[in-house]
Amino acid sequence: MVVSGNKNIKILYLKPDSFPLVALRFCAFYNNGRQINNITKDKIIVRESESECEIVSFEKISKGKGANVALVIDHSISMLSQFGFVKELSKKLVLDLNDELDKIALIGFASEVEENTALNGKRKEIIEKINKMKTAGNTALYDGINSGLKRMKKAIGFRAIVVVTDGGDNSSFMWKNFLIRKLVRKKIPVYIVNVGNTDDLKSREIAERSHGNYFYLQSMTGIESILKEIQVKTKQQVMYKIKYKRLNNVEEVIKGKIEISSDGSEMNLRVLDF
Repeated sequence: MVVSGNKNIKILYLKPDSFPLVALRFCAFYNNGRQINNITKDKIIVRESESECEIVSFEKISKGKGANVALVIDHSISMLSQFGFVKELSKKLVLDLNDELDKIALIGFASEVEENTALNGKRKEIIEKINKMKTAGNTALYDGINSGLKRMKKAIGFRAIVVVTDGGDNSSFMWKNFLIRKLVRKKIPVYIVNVGNTDDLKSREIAERSHGNYFYLQSMTGIESILKEIQVKTKQQVMYKIKYKRLNNVEEVIKGKIEISSDGSEMNLRVLDF
């Protein structure tokens, strides 16, 4: 299988349906191995031997356990210069989680913590609140993580806290060592993405001792790694089922090539000579 667009695709099931319909089931992956969760019918084009085919039905099938994620965003004044990037990075996490299985809560903090949303699957509400965030005040990092911990109290299944910050704490009531003990006792990993200009050893300690991970970077790499790890730990599998109509009038064995591509930049999947 030859693929273009830095993506790859695996056909799981292909058979003629009631002629001239064909049923096709596939999984799609980014190059790093993470499954693509957000393909929609309006973004997909199916071609058979260069001819575009009518998509009769499109269905996403999700298997595995859901994740419960508290997204904790630092919007203190020290984040001012990179906050546009922070918003885009945070929205990517929200949109790329599995909208059928995963739940997410949004928590913002500066000098104090604002518990913005409950743990749910309401992506639109969360995105709107991220867009409205503004930088101000000091950094209550430990209090923000502790608030995320509280949101996990009644959650069932895999639980994780994802923090986007430039590191440091100068405003929390919570002590770092006490916070770490709580995280370890409740077995909730913390994934910290440090977008600041310097490494933060205290943030790294929280992530590593809670059995999460720490990323010191200014790119999307950390979020990609977190999303992949969530998929692995929850054993999620996302499949797509398409039923399309062949253009020719001859009932013959399907051969040659099937192309699955998109009208946008997000998707460009092609399967050749299966």
